[in-house]
Amino acid sequence: MARPRKIDEELVRQAQHAVSNTKDARELRCAQAVLLPSLMGTTLDQTAALLGVSRASVPRLQARFRQSMQTGKSPPNNWG
Repeated sequence: MARPRKIDEELVRQAQHAVSNTKDARELRCAQAVLLPSLMGTTLDQTAALLGVSRASVPRLQARFRQSMQTGKSPPNNWG
């Protein structure tokens, strides 16, 4: 049985703000990786398909967004 999803409402609010205000495609994709599961209830597989990335990339994108909100700047892209 899967563990219940934990949704950080503040992170969702920040992601909504980022989606409407960003001009950076990478930041947009990271914010969408947070919003799709929280607002639409998508699974990691569904989110990955919608974003055009692998399933393993979705948690990375979410962590990248979370880190960028905490530090105020986008971390370097170290994978790929």
